[in-house]
Amino acid sequence: MDFIGNKMKRILLLLGVISLFVWVVWPFLRGGQSTIQTAFMPINTQMEALLGQAVSEKQEKAAQATAAVAAIKATTTPKASQTPPKESPPSTATSEKQIISTEGGNTTADSRAGLLNLNTATLEQLDKLPGIGESKAKAIIAHRSKIGSFKRVEELMDVKGIGEKMFEKLRGLLFVAPS
Repeated sequence: MDFIGNKMKRILLLLGVISLFVWVVWPFLRGGQSTIQTAFMPINTQMEALLGQAVSEKQEKAAQATAAVAAIKATTTPKASQTPPKESPPSTATSEKQIISTEGGNTTADSRAGLLNLNTATLEQLDKLPGIGESKAKAIIAHRSKIGSFKRVEELMDVKGIGEKMFEKLRGLLFVAPS
C-alpha cells in the first residue's frame, strides 16, 4: 500500500512540473510572455518617462523665469530714483515667490537676468527666496557683514540654517558679482 502511495505522489509531482513547464516556461522560451502577467515595466521605459518629466519641468521653469524677467523689466524705471520698483502681482502659474534682482530701482551692469546678487541683496529680497524666511535672511546679511562680500555662491552654505538641500534650491536663483 505504501508503495502505491509513493508512486502516486511521484506521478502527481511529475504532472505538476510538466504543467508548470507547458504553461509558464515554454511560452517564455519561445519569445512570448508566460500566462502569469506582472506589472513589469522595462527600466528603459521608466527612465524615458522620468527624463520626459524632467525636460517638461525645465521648460516650465524657463518660462516662469522669462515671465519674471519681463515683470522686472516692466517695473524698472530708467531714472535713478531711490524708491524701490513696484512689484507686480504674483503669477498664478507659479507658487514660488517673485524674486527681484534690482537694487534701489536700478539694474546693475553685471546683474544677470532674473538672478539675485548675493552681495547686494536686501533683507526683503532675500526673504522672497523660496525657503528663506526673515530669520535666515537676517543670518545671511549678518554673515555677509561679518566675512565681507561673498566670493562664491557656495559660501552661502556657511550660513547657519542653510544646508546642501536648501542651497540646491537656491543655487539657480543667486549669483555673486565682484565688489
